[in-house]
Amino acid sequence: MKKRQFLATILAVIMVLALATTSASASSRLWYDPEIPDPGLPDFGNTEVLIPELVLNVSVDDVIIPGVDVYQGLDGNFRVYSYKEFEKIFTTERYYALTPYIPRDGIILDYYINLFGYTAEVSNNTLCIYTAGSNKIKTFEVYTNNVYSGTTNNPLALTIPNNGQIIYSGSRIYINNDGNQPVEIFVNGNLVNFPDQQPIIMKPGRTMVPIRAIAELLGCKVDWNSEFNCAVITRNSLVMYLFPGKTTYLFNGQYYDMDVAPTVIRGRTMVPLRFVAEAFGFKVSFQSGPVGTVSLD
Repeated sequence: MKKRQFLATILAVIMVLALATTSASASSRLWYDPEIPDPGLPDFGNTEVLIPELVLNVSVDDVIIPGVDVYQGLDGNFRVYSYKEFEKIFTTERYYALTPYIPRDGIILDYYINLFGYTAEVSNNTLCIYTAGSNKIKTFEVYTNNVYSGTTNNPLALTIPNNGQIIYSGSRIYINNDGNQPVEIFVNGNLVNFPDQQPIIMKPGRTMVPIRAIAELLGCKVDWNSEFNCAVITRNSLVMYLFPGKTTYLFNGQYYDMDVAPTVIRGRTMVPLRFVAEAFGFKVSFQSGPVGTVSLD
C-alpha cells in the first residue's frame, strides 16, 4: 500500500512538472533563431528595477495595439513587462530568447525595433512604431544639451548620456543631462530656429536666449561696446546696455535690475528674454511643460 502511494506521488509530481513546462512554453511562445544574435541574458542578481517615467500607448503603422502599455524608464528606453505584450507588437517577426522569465527591468523594445529595421517616434502619448515598408520614416532634429547636433530618422538609436533624459517635441528631440530645461520660442506664431546654442530655462525659471539671434528677430540692432564690455541693443530711439555677469542694465538712460545676469554659454551671450522683449514693446507669455514654450507678440 505504501509502495503504491509512493509511486502515485512520484507520478503526480512528474505530471505537475510536465504541465508547468508545457504551460510556460505555450504562454511565452519563445523559440531559437540562429540568424538573430543573442541579446544576452539579464543578470537577475544585479539588475535594478527601473522606475517608469512615462506610460504610453503603442501603435504599429498607425494601428493602436490594444491591451499593451509601454513604459519609458528614466534611462530613456522603452519597455514592456510581459512576453504576451511583446508578441502583440512584433506579431510577424522572429526573435531570440533564452528564458521565459522577464527581466526585472522589463523587455527593452529599442533593441528589437532596431534589430528588425523599424523606426519609432513618440506622438500624442503613443510610441508609434513603423515597419520597414511603411514609408513613415521621419527625420528629426536632435539637440544635445540645447545645442543643435544634427538629424536622425532612427531616434531609438540615439545615445543618451548618464543621468540624461530624452524629450520628443514635434520633429525635434532634446537630449539633456546638464540640468537646463529646453524651451521653444515663437514670434508671432512662428517657431524660431536658432543655428547652434538653443534657448534654455535657468534658475530661478528665467528663459535665456542668444542675444543677437533674438534681438534681430525683434527688429533690433546689436553691437558690442568693447570700452564698457557690454552689448548694446537699439531699436529706433530705444537703447539698452547689457553687461555679462551683472544684473544691472541701462535702458534709455536709467539703470534697472534683473534677477538673472546675462551669461556667456559656448561663446554665445545669453540674456533673459522677458526683460529684453518687454522693454522693446513685445508681449511675452509662457507655457510650462517638458519643453517650455514662450510666445512673443
